Amino acid sequence: MVDMNKETFTASWIDNLISWINQLPIPAWLFYMIAYLLLILLAHVTAWTSGIIPFGSFGPFAIQLPIWLILPLAYIHYLDRVAQQAMKKFHPAVNINATEFNVLTYQMSTMPTRPIWVMTGIGSVLSVALVVINPAIFQPLSKTTLGVVILLAIGIPTGWFGWSFLYHTVRQLRMVNNMHKRIEAINLFDLEPIHAFSLLTARTSVVLIVLVGLATILNTVLELREVNDLLLLLFATLISMLAIATFAIPLWGIHERLVEEKQRIEAENNRRIVAALFELHRRMDDTDYEDMSQFRNGISGLLSFRAELKQVSTWPWQPGTLRGLLTAVFLPIILWTIQQSLSQIMDY
Repeated sequence: MVDMNKETFTASWIDNLISWINQLPIPAWLFYMIAYLLLILLAHVTAWTSGIIPFGSFGPFAIQLPIWLILPLAYIHYLDRVAQQAMKKFHPAVNINATEFNVLTYQMSTMPTRPIWVMTGIGSVLSVALVVINPAIFQPLSKTTLGVVILLAIGIPTGWFGWSFLYHTVRQLRMVNNMHKRIEAINLFDLEPIHAFSLLTARTSVVLIVLVGLATILNTVLELREVNDLLLLLFATLISMLAIATFAIPLWGIHERLVEEKQRIEAENNRRIVAALFELHRRMDDTDYEDMSQFRNGISGLLSFRAELKQVSTWPWQPGTLRGLLTAVFLPIILWTIQQSLSQIMDY
């Protein structure tokens, strides 16, 4: 049972911000789009006013910086919605009342106050330290006082949301494993509730891939810095492996329980088959053929059940979920490899 007073903690300031966004008379995605465009305008006005770039000209750096402020918050918002949907699908798998289920849903989609204040502090310190220690990576904004001000005005909240997103991801994926531990009985022929959280872990993995892919595109298209191709490929490969781990590790515990349950049922069914076959042989030896057709139908039913049981997958996700994730993970690497090969061929 859940202790309601202990487990219904106070929501973090980020969750309160998301609640405020949800109450706006516009869709959340439109709010984030408007906020992003306003930040781009603010960065450009600052750059024009301080003479960093000519008035009316385009600054690639002003497109990149607001992205990293908006995306972590938007992804926290999005993944919380996915988590709430997953909880609804998961509910039939656990024998709990509506009140307790609402508390668990609250835990899954809400972050406690204290850890987020810690992440806020870490993000603030590291954002300022990055600007002070290595201002060159923020050129040309770091060349003027006004530019540094706007850089910190965007960079510090970016640290808040970025580190909070990291905490949010780790916490939410740990809770997926905890939710699976609440399942008391597993029905191998009704796995839809058990598959519920695979969508959440898959979406989280895709978010990681999108963030890395977006960073790579911005670095390449906007020419924000030079990156060694081999290092870029290695980085993308490592993130891809991390994305797969993010998908699979939270689901591994329930996978092992599915394997155990399948082995238990198979052993029980095989025991019945062996017992039935011994009984069949005994009756044939004793020429006891009374109701033999029904007896043999029972054996056929056991054999048919064994064949059906072998078709039950112990992986807690739909096949399409894994295919979609693997496509998202490896397609960018394959396309990048093809691009590099074609570039080398064209150079000859």
